[in-house]
Amino acid sequence: MSDAVQQFERGRCSVVHFAETIVDELQLEGTAGAFIERFVAFPQRLYPGAVDLVASVPDHVITGLLSNTSALHWENQRDAATIQGLCNRAYLSFELGLVKPDRDFFDHCVADLGLSADQVLFIDDNQINVDGAHAAGL
Repeated sequence: MSDAVQQFERGRCSVVHFAETIVDELQLEGTAGAFIERFVAFPQRLYPGAVDLVASVPDHVITGLLSNTSALHWENQRDAATIQGLCNRAYLSFELGLVKPDRDFFDHCVADLGLSADQVLFIDDNQINVDGAHAAGL
């Protein structure tokens, strides 16, 4: 993954710096401003069935969201209120300065939950993140 993406999702650089770097790295046509407009408009919908699945989890089970995301995407996430309403905890990379699949991200979340790693079920749409969670004992 691009260092610029990682820095942006860790909350360590501005939107403008991120956009200028990506436009330069990928030799994209257009301006950083145009890139930001397209970036914000990137589809951000929940997977079909996701709401029902999480809503079906018994109340005594803690649910959480672990997301590699930027402040820009999170602020423009169409379903952010739904997501926050479903989950007891939200662990957002740009707030924590940590990203999946790094072990530090998983270790932080497990410690915050006050659980042991083997008590946590991690589900993700990216195999590299699943592998990282597995390596962290989840």
